[in-house]
Amino acid sequence: MELTLVRDDLFGIAARLKSVDDGYEIYWNGETRRYELHHTACRPTRQLDLPYRQLDARTLRFVRETRAENAAALAAQIDRDNAARERALHRKAVERACVALDRSMVEQTRIRGRGSPYPDGEENK
Repeated sequence: MELTLVRDDLFGIAARLKSVDDGYEIYWNGETRRYELHHTACRPTRQLDLPYRQLDARTLRFVRETRAENAAALAAQIDRDNAARERALHRKAVERACVALDRSMVEQTRIRGRGSPYPDGEENK
């Protein structure tokens, strides 16, 4: 594995990470072409792969948010996000079912020759 320690970068992220935890070091992995966060006091030292192609403020925010002491808050946020996505999917499914039912009713009414099922004679699209 080809790792290069990042001692200095354009925005000073490598140095600023030391304020979060003095044991943090950033390495560039030449094989994967990604940055990795390592901690000198841990074995194995690798903590996470950074999801960004460059080091900037997002890196600091990501590292702070994913620290072990924030695990409970992070899990709660993931649960809230998943619940919101599930509600949105449920809402869309109900809307699609209503549209399909509406179209089916209109078609059945036409087949039976009774005109429109709507009072004003126009389809509700």
